Amino acid sequence: MLIKRKTGEGAFTMVELLTVVSIISILVTLLMPSLNRAILLGRRAKSAAFVQELTGAAQSYQKDTSYYPGIRYPGVLLGNRTAPPGSAQTGCLTGSQVLAASVFGLYYTNVTDATVTNDGVTKTKPGTYVANVYVSYTKAKVIDETDYDLNDQFPGALPILYWPAVPGNLNDTTSAFRFSDNFDVPTSKPDRYTQFGIGSRQANWTTSITNTNMGNTSQGLPVAWNYDSFLIVGPSMDRVYFNTDDVANYGR
Repeated sequence: MLIKRKTGEGAFTMVELLTVVSIISILVTLLMPSLNRAILLGRRAKSAAFVQELTGAAQSYQKDTSYYPGIRYPGVLLGNRTAPPGSAQTGCLTGSQVLAASVFGLYYTNVTDATVTNDGVTKTKPGTYVANVYVSYTKAKVIDETDYDLNDQFPGALPILYWPAVPGNLNDTTSAFRFSDNFDVPTSKPDRYTQFGIGSRQANWTTSITNTNMGNTSQGLPVAWNYDSFLIVGPSMDRVYFNTDDVANYGR
């Protein structure tokens, strides 16, 4: 005996299909912000891992050379320049470039050399050149191919900034570091350092590097974080420097 199946049995109606599509659209709309945040948090974690490795690299560099990057020859930094940005003189590197040169064993021809004599033999040692490479990252991955500074690990990368402590500073936010080590950038270079208005954010930078866990110095000035070593900082998910969510080697 043959049983005749009803036409269209088991098929979805147009109303049911539209209902399912509407539910899926609502779920995607609700989940998208969480998904985007999860992606940003993952990128921040990568950036934080890079900053942590750079911190260890700078410390290893100091063990080998007795100086943190940029401290032995501070004249290479922009903060010691007397001429306008873009001038052809010795001090023309940003803190980010000096850190890159140090931890990757790079050499810049405009870095002051040191003359060393051992057993009557005189040799010239490049200022920031160290044969060792102190990081596991490849240069192509984390060094900008135009500016030769360090990139954070976000799309549309911005520089990882580095400030070596000023020798003989008084531990305060005024003398411990020079804001211009990173922001007095030569005009011949792409203006990556003034994106998002960070070039005028010195007041925020000063607040950021202030160690609020300690009282003032004997001069009545606020104490700077890491005044005897260095600062490393990169922007986080908001892509703005000197906020509370920065990726840095010091606490706020």
